[in-house]
Amino acid sequence: THRTEYRNRLYSAGLSELLELLAGGGIPVIVLKGLSLVELIYGDFSLRPLIDLNLLIPRTHLTAARTLLLRHGYIETVSRGSPFYRWSHSQLVIEKPGAFRLFLMLQWDLLSWPRMHAIDLPRFWQDSQAVRLSGRDARIPSPIDFVLYLCLQADKYAFLNALAVDLRDPAEFVFDESTYNRLIRFTDLNEVIRHYRERIDWSELAERARAGGIEESVHASLRCVERLFRPAIPPAVWEALRSTPPRRLRRLACGALLESQNR
Repeated sequence: THRTEYRNRLYSAGLSELLELLAGGGIPVIVLKGLSLVELIYGDFSLRPLIDLNLLIPRTHLTAARTLLLRHGYIETVSRGSPFYRWSHSQLVIEKPGAFRLFLMLQWDLLSWPRMHAIDLPRFWQDSQAVRLSGRDARIPSPIDFVLYLCLQADKYAFLNALAVDLRDPAEFVFDESTYNRLIRFTDLNEVIRHYRERIDWSELAERARAGGIEESVHASLRCVERLFRPAIPPAVWEALRSTPPRRLRRLACGALLESQNR
């Protein structure tokens, strides 16, 4: 707990510097997660460990942001700065060397390639909310976008969640090491739902998920959260989010994989 608070305060100082630099360069930024969760949702530096910072900037400002940070002592990691990595990922990995190495994910989209969705990024920016973070003026996602983004984060790593949610107890599946699920992803999602419970329009959230083609991911992530933490999610949301059932071949393949993992 002491180590987590100590590291997070160093990350907070790093974020303060980054927000000042980017604002001075006229570069808009949204703090996607990380310290927006620690400071505003958990409300305690010691409760939620961080390993990096995640900032969203417009793609049109990418070159200017990269040049600005490199000029101020940040470096771009060589392996992840390759042309292939930039083609397949919508982020740059930036590091601030020193006694405390600060890692930054500088993103211009919410998901990496392949982008099988149509998330309305202009609206994501338009609906973002102004806050005070790490002693600086900042912007974070709106309550609905925060939930949708964290649902995507939980599902993009554990790609079997959407299939397994109907084949196996989601709570049990979350703790299966072979799925690459992490409890912290669902804890973050639950805490955001709890924090914004009076401000989340669930009908609009379901509509936005379907419009963006991410209803399957949102349904799977929220179902796991429901089984783990029992948040107050209206029953109608499940029907609104339920997508076309996976093809029989996919269900059989997923079932066979899960069965083999249990042996």
